[in-house]
Amino acid sequence: MKLINNTEVWEPSECYFFVDQDEEMFDGICVCITPIQYWNENRYLDDCFGDHSLSEEIVEKLENADITNIMEATWSTEGTVEAAREVMLALGFVESKDMAEQVRKTSNGEE
Repeated sequence: MKLINNTEVWEPSECYFFVDQDEEMFDGICVCITPIQYWNENRYLDDCFGDHSLSEEIVEKLENADITNIMEATWSTEGTVEAAREVMLALGFVESKDMAEQVRKTSNGEE
């Protein structure tokens, strides 16, 4: 992470992600991204993480792949789960099944 204009900007390799199909909540496919450090300390998504938290180059690559920030740590795509996952991995983000499971449990009111 580096500070740019008093904003924390994270490298993809410093961020966990997961892709999920959620018709009820996001009307399609969502991609959740949060810094690994934040996840390890808090076990929930960083409400302050958004497109400003990644370099302009990475945001542009995500948008070119039809992955756009819709709120905080949540992004959306009209593509497929597998296509979004491939883009995220190619950019260097770290997939976290643990984060996916925890967020699903929380969203379902299990925790």
